[in-house]
Amino acid sequence: MDERARESERGTETEIETERDELLWAIVKGERKSALNKFFDKPMDMFREKPVSLFYVSSVVAVIFSIIAFLLDVPIQDVILIAIIMAIIPPGLYDSHVKTKIRKIDAHFPSLLGDLAHLRRSGMPLGAAMGLVAQGQYGVLTKPIKWIDSQMTWGVTFEDALARFAKRYPTPLIRRSISIIIEASRAGGEIGEILEAVAEDAHELKILEVKRKSETTPYLAVSYLSYFVFVAVIMILCTSFLPMMEVMAEKAAEKGAAGGAEGGLTSADIELFKMLFFHALVVQGFFAGVVAGKIGEGSVLAGLKHSLIFVVVSFIVYTVLM
Repeated sequence: MDERARESERGTETEIETERDELLWAIVKGERKSALNKFFDKPMDMFREKPVSLFYVSSVVAVIFSIIAFLLDVPIQDVILIAIIMAIIPPGLYDSHVKTKIRKIDAHFPSLLGDLAHLRRSGMPLGAAMGLVAQGQYGVLTKPIKWIDSQMTWGVTFEDALARFAKRYPTPLIRRSISIIIEASRAGGEIGEILEAVAEDAHELKILEVKRKSETTPYLAVSYLSYFVFVAVIMILCTSFLPMMEVMAEKAAEKGAAGGAEGGLTSADIELFKMLFFHALVVQGFFAGVVAGKIGEGSVLAGLKHSLIFVVVSFIVYTVLM
């Protein structure tokens, strides 16, 4: 009986584990399907939440273009250049647009909180203070503030209006500040003091951000300088060293030196070296741009605009100067 009971228990445990695995697999499949449906239904929301997904999409498009161009006998250097540009332009431009918008929003947010805190500390009711602030000018935040005021006019609480505002403009500074305001307000704090403290905190964060950017700017300049030094070295090799080697090979061939023609460089060899140098410029430029973005702005995607500049410079150097 004991053996049968143990076998029955083992069978039951196996069935439970199997059901658990099937359930987990169903959850994973559901999440994948949900992500795909979300991408096809609202691709911009997916790009907004995961900007790197735009790079994946543009890279796939670039690969498809490369295959088609290769089948049409397009020169390989043109295929490489256009494919890289196609891969980095969409995510680079999108990231630049988002970062510019975030900078504009964060630039006015501390002053907005400060003005609202001063009005509230002076004894003005919160609704009236928000209405007065909504009449001011806060750049790109002017319309959102009027929207918050209209929400409160219709009976939405201050905390709920701020939560909706943070959802529409989810910059790191706004998410952090509004989260503190909502939690402190629900804990029973005086809203005027809370707003003033958060405004000072946001202002200090902006100062630290400006300081960080000023400290990383020299490293960004070093990235550009090192790349252009590399370009200069390649140009010297192509315009001075390789032609000199070709001339020496021709002279050796004319004199009939044994093995002279075979040991030197021919015109075909020169073109091959130039092509290799062009590939080196493109690869170096792409990764130098990525590193520059990571150092300067803390984001790999932010470096794609630098990569685009370097890749275009590589193409100009190859077609015009080499």
